[in-house]
Amino acid sequence: EFASKFPEKKILVNILQNRANIIDPDSWMTAVSKIIELFSPITNEFQLGNAANRSKWGCNHIGDYLTLLDNTKDLRKTFPDVCLAGSSIIDFEPLLTLRTLINFHKYKLDACTSLLYVNRRGSPYNRQFGIFNLERKIQLISSLLRLSNRSSNHLWITETNWPLLNTKPFTPNSGNQRSTVNENTQADYLSEYYKIAWKTNKVERVYWWQLIQAGYGLVDHRFSKLRKMPSYFAFKRLCNEDTSLS
Repeated sequence: EFASKFPEKKILVNILQNRANIIDPDSWMTAVSKIIELFSPITNEFQLGNAANRSKWGCNHIGDYLTLLDNTKDLRKTFPDVCLAGSSIIDFEPLLTLRTLINFHKYKLDACTSLLYVNRRGSPYNRQFGIFNLERKIQLISSLLRLSNRSSNHLWITETNWPLLNTKPFTPNSGNQRSTVNENTQADYLSEYYKIAWKTNKVERVYWWQLIQAGYGLVDHRFSKLRKMPSYFAFKRLCNEDTSLS
């Protein structure tokens, strides 16, 4: 019902997995088919699985996730126009991204999704392992994608954010200065992230997680009202100004 209120918008539906789906793959396929059928009047785009490299989402190892993807190989027979996105690796773990993109499994993806958080480094210009800032992370993932035999060459970043200071319990690490920022810094980093991704010419989409959430979103929902934070207006400027990404 909520999604149907935005008929002019392109909507990507994220289909989550749990441990029960790993144990019983038929339950996964039943859920996936039902979700695609229900949303088919609104969208044909679906992300298969979420944060596949984190056990709290049900996959004890990446092989569990690849098995789930294999079970979707015949979906296009029932839904010929469906767009299936996946890989769904959270944070920067390129070896696991490689495993989802280059292998001898049977699935086929229309886009590669990456939950590419960099907040633990601070600024998106900062480096991980002494080498990889955000731009270089994107370049590496894009290079793997170009070599992929499991996915078309479309890269979507489906999650990123910077958690905010002093917002417990809405963010789990609000006491950690290294990976948590104030509202103005969040707005600055948001702008930098989108501009960097845009300039690489490798990323088709970036989704901020999420719109309304006091701990890391763009709008603070506490205190019985909605307050648009600096990051909201930074995002709005990026959307409205043709020159903002240059």
